[in-house]
Amino acid sequence: MSANADVLGRFWELVAEVNRIDTEELETDIEPWLEAVLSHVLAYPDARPQFADAFLQILRENKGPDELVEFCMHALRWSEVKNDLAAWLEHEDSERTRHALRSLIKSFGNDWHGASSYSRFSTATP
Repeated sequence: MSANADVLGRFWELVAEVNRIDTEELETDIEPWLEAVLSHVLAYPDARPQFADAFLQILRENKGPDELVEFCMHALRWSEVKNDLAAWLEHEDSERTRHALRSLIKSFGNDWHGASSYSRFSTATP
């Protein structure tokens, strides 16, 4: 197995754990697991194209919560993911999916309302 496959394999393991926490442990704070995914992605900048595809795969194939992609993209601001979401929105017929895509696209901006839910993005001082 190549090093790149190992990196992506670990990414998918982390995503599966986020998905498990999100669906099975509703009282558990998910942010530490979101941070684990983001930290993994940040540790391998050369794998950005593969990670970008993987984030889109999470959404297209329902492999994890939208919240994971919103959290990571608010931190990363990857234009290639935002552009793909915008193109998907432009051609999507389902209003439910269009609503979700608009929310995802908002996460790329400084005024994303969801940011206040996470300590990483909180501007409040203790």
